Amino acid sequence: METSATERRLAAIIAMDVVSYSRLMGVDEVGTLTALKATGRS
Repeated sequence: METSATERRLAAIIAMDVVSYSRLMGVDEVGTLTALKATGRS
């Protein structure tokens, strides 16, 4: 098998839908990001 100079990587793209995200970020950006990280999904 011949080796190729092309490197391939598998990537996953994840989208989250957060209720009132824009409003929450406007009120408390740090608190909103902390809460999202606490869910273990970010």
